[in-house]
Amino acid sequence: MWLLKLVDFRVASEFSWGSAVLATLYREMCGYVGIPTALEDIRLLLDQRSETQFRMNPFKI
Repeated sequence: MWLLKLVDFRVASEFSWGSAVLATLYREMCGYVGIPTALEDIRLLLDQRSETQFRMNPFKI
């Protein structure tokens, strides 16, 4: 799918390739371990959790 973007190399440098690779990696990882990817399934799992089961991990810059 991404190879079609490489037809013109001058334009290819304008794309955010890191984001594309990261998104593809996450999608592939979810498929291997059985993490749901359908929005309805994710919402159902989140609704079944209590507030104490969520952990906040703030990003440090």
